[in-house]
Amino acid sequence: MQRIKTAKPNIDYLALQHRLHCLVHGLFLLLLSLSVQADVKQLTFATIANSVNSQISLQVMREAYKKLDIDVDADFLPASRSLMMASYGQYDGELYRIAGISEDYPHLLKVPTPINQVEVVAFCRTDDDNSMTLESLKGYRLGVRRGVRFNVHLPLDHSTQEVASNQQLFNMLEKSRIDIALLSRSNGLQILKEMEVTDISPLNPPLLNLDLYHYVHIRHQQIIPHLDQILQAMHTSGRIREIRENYLDTLFN
Repeated sequence: MQRIKTAKPNIDYLALQHRLHCLVHGLFLLLLSLSVQADVKQLTFATIANSVNSQISLQVMREAYKKLDIDVDADFLPASRSLMMASYGQYDGELYRIAGISEDYPHLLKVPTPINQVEVVAFCRTDDDNSMTLESLKGYRLGVRRGVRFNVHLPLDHSTQEVASNQQLFNMLEKSRIDIALLSRSNGLQILKEMEVTDISPLNPPLLNLDLYHYVHIRHQQIIPHLDQILQAMHTSGRIREIRENYLDTLFN
């Protein structure tokens, strides 16, 4: 009698095992996130030291998290170190940065609603009311603060001077070691006020206008939808703008 051969089912057991592993791992992360979220009462975020935008963003996020019964604090660090430590999970996230951080730091997740904004301008020693554009920066000796992410949008080259602080930028301007310092308008004006410098000024219009966003570490991903609803309401009501304007008015007036 001739045996009848039956076709074996075409099952890729390795692929199935991988999918099951990913599913179990995903469920584990979800359950862990829910467990962590249920116990969260205090969060600490890394942020950039000596930055006006750090102070404004901290006020915004403290008010937002308070609606979730969560207290918020921040540690002020050098710009590059802040991102690294937040990404490694040594903090609960990054207080604020521009869009695009998650591409290089996938463990930092962006909350969609902007919490602040930054105007990047050119500061130089001049009495002229000159305008400046990104294109016209070419040919000047430029200086920037190391680790600030909006630098990726600027036409920098190998000759650009990178320093650790905004005050160092203005010291270099004073000594004519650079022609132009590129930084946020609010940070620059604060440094000029503290240094009592009168021969350095910002040029208009701003080179960049960028929104700033709050980033949480991936272990807190479940908080994002709830937090974003709160931030949307604060944005729609004008509360975020009010916090920013009140802080700047107090600082410069």
